[in-house]
Amino acid sequence: MSFLKTNTAIGLALGLTLATSANANLIINGGFEKEAVSDGSWRYFLSSAVDGWEGDNIEIWDDLNHVSAYEGEQHAELNAHPSDGTTFSIFQDFQTVANQAYSVSFAYRARRSNDEAFQFDLTSGSSSLLSELITDHTTSEWSVFNANFIGTGDTTRLMFTSVAPASGTIGNFLDAVSVNVPEPGSLALLGLGLVGLGFTRKNSK
Repeated sequence: MSFLKTNTAIGLALGLTLATSANANLIINGGFEKEAVSDGSWRYFLSSAVDGWEGDNIEIWDDLNHVSAYEGEQHAELNAHPSDGTTFSIFQDFQTVANQAYSVSFAYRARRSNDEAFQFDLTSGSSSLLSELITDHTTSEWSVFNANFIGTGDTTRLMFTSVAPASGTIGNFLDAVSVNVPEPGSLALLGLGLVGLGFTRKNSK
């Protein structure tokens, strides 16, 4: 392979790698997958036993009661067997960059009643980046939440907290939690890779 072709391949690979990393989900195990839960069953776990998550217990369902996951094989129930009778909260901290734009999305569904509700929050330190009371989900299908936010620090916390029922163990399904750099950002990075490609081609002549 010639020097020119080699650098062309490297430049394209760099651009595609940057674009891919920009689109990578910053949330670990946003689908709440857990091998220990078999098809047609459920189990609850300490949040520390579910990769990526912290906070209260998490109940994992696998195609139970005719409710299939929105994405993947399994989904979570926010309301999951507390020991103190208070509201449920699960959260995950992830790395961000100040002034960088991000998109956040997740699927949600009511378990027993269309009156179920939960709070969704994004915070960085003492700053609230996004706060939404989710009240519009139904038992018949999954809904999807989408929003954008701007990072303000090195770490951002994503949190779900039960509202209705606040402390009962039936309600509020979650799945497919995702935080990404929006597509225009990934395209810009790809463009930088292509600029680098042009630079290596020019220097190779």
